[in-house]
Amino acid sequence: MTRNAPEPNVTPRPPPLKRAAPPAPLVPNLETTPTSVLTPRVPQEHIDKDTEYVKD
Repeated sequence: MTRNAPEPNVTPRPPPLKRAAPPAPLVPNLETTPTSVLTPRVPQEHIDKDTEYVKD
């Protein structure tokens, strides 16, 4: 007898139901989202105008 042969007096079971995948995380559309939403706001008092930023 082969493994895939059904038993003679057994009702075949339906295959198990697959669970749906979780929804994808929300990714902002860069073409339609304003840049003010994507960039954090820094208060003016936190910006040091005398400091020079030097790239390494």
